Amino acid sequence: MFPIKYIRENIEKFKKASEAKGEKVDWEEFEKLDNERRKYISFIEERRKIQNDLTEKIASLKNNREAIQPLLLQAKKYSDEIREYEKKLSEIEKKFKKILETIPNIPHPSVPEGKDSSSNVVVREWGEIEEKDFEVLPHWEIGEKLGILDFSLGAKITGSFFPVFLGKGASLVRALINFMLDFHKKNGFEEVWVPSLVNRESMFGTGQLPKLEEDMYHLDKDDYFLIPTAEVPVTNLLRNQIIPEEKLPIYYVAYTPCFRREAGAYGKETK
Repeated sequence: MFPIKYIRENIEKFKKASEAKGEKVDWEEFEKLDNERRKYISFIEERRKIQNDLTEKIASLKNNREAIQPLLLQAKKYSDEIREYEKKLSEIEKKFKKILETIPNIPHPSVPEGKDSSSNVVVREWGEIEEKDFEVLPHWEIGEKLGILDFSLGAKITGSFFPVFLGKGASLVRALINFMLDFHKKNGFEEVWVPSLVNRESMFGTGQLPKLEEDMYHLDKDDYFLIPTAEVPVTNLLRNQIIPEEKLPIYYVAYTPCFRREAGAYGKETK
C-alpha cells in the first residue's frame, strides 16, 4: 500500500490510474475519512499534551492535596475525552483501511490504456504462423483421440473440467514441467520450491485480497489459501524487504499447481 501522505499529495494521479484500470474507488469517501482521521489524531495529540502537562503539575504538588484535586479532575476529563476520540478514530481507521485496499498501483507510463485486449500493443513477434491444409484440432481433442487425456475420469473423481492424463500424457506433462524449469535455469533464473498454501498476508501482498477472495479456495480453520498462481508464494519470498537497485532484477522460477474458482480466461473452464 502507498503511504497515505503520498496518495493525498498525488490524488489526481491515483484517480486517473484507478479509472484506467477500471477499479472503482470511492474518492469522495477517501477524502472525507482522511480529513476526519487527521482531525481526530490532532484532537488526541492536543489532549495528550495537556494531560502530560497536568501530570507534571500534579507531581510537583504532591504535598498539596487541595491544589491537586482540581487538577486530578481535569486530568480525568481529558483522559475520558482521549478514550472517546480513540474509539471514534478506530472506527474511522477501519473504514479508511477498506478504501485504501481498493486503490490500485499506478501503471508505468509505457503501458497503453485500453478497455480490453484489443488495445494491446504488440512489442515483438517470433516466428510465423504456418497455414495448414487440414483442420487443426485443439490439444484436448488430440489428447482424447490418443487416449492420453480423459475428462470423464476427472469428472468422476472431482467434477467437470478436471482432466486426468494417462500413460504418455502424464509423462508429457512431467517432461514439459522439467523443460520449463531447466530452460529458465539456463537463462539465469533461480529455481524455488514453494508451498501450495499461503497465509492471508501473502494473498494481500500480491493483490488477490480483498477483491478476489470469493474466487479463492480458503481453509477456514487455519485461514490459509490454496495458491491461485505461483506468483503469490514466489513474490512473497521478498515481501517487506527493501531491495537495493543494484541487486535488481531478481529472477525466480517455480512450478506449482494452481487453484481458483473463477470462470473465464484463467478459470477451470479454460482448456
